[in-house]
Amino acid sequence: MKICFISKTFNNVGGIEKITCDLANSLSQKKFNANVLQLERKIHPYYSFNEEVKLSSLKCKENKKIYVLIKLFFFLNFHRINRLVIQNMNLGYISILRKFKLVRTKIIFVDHSSLNYYLSNNIQNEITKRIKYTKHADMVVALTSDNQRSYTEKLELPKSKVVCIPNFTNLVANGNYYSESSTTIIAIGRLDKQKRFDLLLDAFSIVNKINQNWNLEIYGEGKERSSLQEKIDKLNLSKVVFLKGNYNSINEAMNNKSFLVASSEFEGFGIMLLEGLAFGMPLVSFDCYSGPSEMIKNGFNGYLANKLDVKDLADKICNMIANKELRSKMSQNAKLVYQNFEKEYVVQKWIDMFSNF
Repeated sequence: MKICFISKTFNNVGGIEKITCDLANSLSQKKFNANVLQLERKIHPYYSFNEEVKLSSLKCKENKKIYVLIKLFFFLNFHRINRLVIQNMNLGYISILRKFKLVRTKIIFVDHSSLNYYLSNNIQNEITKRIKYTKHADMVVALTSDNQRSYTEKLELPKSKVVCIPNFTNLVANGNYYSESSTTIIAIGRLDKQKRFDLLLDAFSIVNKINQNWNLEIYGEGKERSSLQEKIDKLNLSKVVFLKGNYNSINEAMNNKSFLVASSEFEGFGIMLLEGLAFGMPLVSFDCYSGPSEMIKNGFNGYLANKLDVKDLADKICNMIANKELRSKMSQNAKLVYQNFEKEYVVQKWIDMFSNF
């Protein structure tokens, strides 16, 4: 079977680029004919694809939709692609090729964001796009079970057309990264508004008044860096909160940490939580749409705080700090929860989906 993943580019750092690379590599190792197709002319992928994965370019600009459709039509037919996986929301319109039966290729639309967030906040342009793009797609992949239900119950897609397949990570955590005696908390993500690190700083300001010997390391870069640093200084947290930038190695970033905190307003999945599980980290997160509640079993391997509730987030962090034995138990439980997201299990779900329609 010939599988092709398409996006605007795979030259950048990012969650979609990383999961596409890992998935294409995994499928190629299982003797699938894996292809990766981008719009941008120059092919310089940030992540390393196996030699067996074929990299191609349509050499089109994103806003030239007619040219994209024409070139894609010839590409799919010439290479006899069996399944096309849309990895970029803005390319969802290409599913229209199936409306007129112009290609025999089955088209799969993957939603890497949170439909539930857009529905709950009545963000019509995002909802409308999903209605249009999924209408003609042969299959829809949601990363979480709550988004899967929303596609079938709110957007009224047939249950047979929507499948839940979570992300996975290739991380292999050799050794003990969690430290029972550590007083360092870690947070990971782009420094942008969606991640709401400003609220995390507010929460940690409360935590710091009770636990002055604890510190917080935030890994990532983004346009909010300067404003976050200003807030750190304003809250007098510069001696205990550190913006670490992008990590050279996530193994180094996770090593000797106590637990991981996430403060996003919404997520498509929450890959940083999955990475935390892989390293046996207890987790604390806002119970936001979508993903945290599927990776955190409240009181078992972490805590879920009420959405955007700074006081509750601070309380949950303080509870974690106060109970060393509970943290150690949660670290052990994290590895149990991680089994639901292990690479072989998730890749097999993709293979089953490719084979069953």
